[in-house]
Amino acid sequence: MQQIRQNFVRRTFDHLDELEKNERLGKSERRYRLLRYLVAAELEGRGSEVNAYAIALDVFHRGKDFDPASDSIVRVELSRLREKLDLYYLRNTPSSKIMIEVLKGSVRSRTSDLLLNDSTPFAGEEYLFCRKSLAVLICASMAAGLVSSFVTVWLTSGSDSVQHSVAFLE
Repeated sequence: MQQIRQNFVRRTFDHLDELEKNERLGKSERRYRLLRYLVAAELEGRGSEVNAYAIALDVFHRGKDFDPASDSIVRVELSRLREKLDLYYLRNTPSSKIMIEVLKGSVRSRTSDLLLNDSTPFAGEEYLFCRKSLAVLICASMAAGLVSSFVTVWLTSGSDSVQHSVAFLE
């Protein structure tokens, strides 16, 4: 189990490096700092300790007098990061098969292993959550005319059925 976790963590940080190196989420350095901070906090078990104040101090180098109610930098940057991640995963399947999501209405991130390996403790509910989010994006993109068609596949594992949709961009 420890080996699986170490492999997952290594692949996650490799994926973060690839996103930044190839500017997959744009050119904003602070966007990558924010993403790396959120992911590292979750992987180190500190995710519940992260809040807007901590992000402002640790990522955006604001002073101790930072007030999240009057300065929206954290909310704005989280929103931009969510948008960039959603667009990236809508258009790409990362070679690492790692998917990172910043939860809406939260400062928490969720990292999923898309290999669907039953022995990976990070697949399952997290994977389904990410896939449902992508399904919503696909439908919205279809309505906007960005997606020409999609294929839906039903996978059955035991008593659970999981729907996977694949979009084809024009």
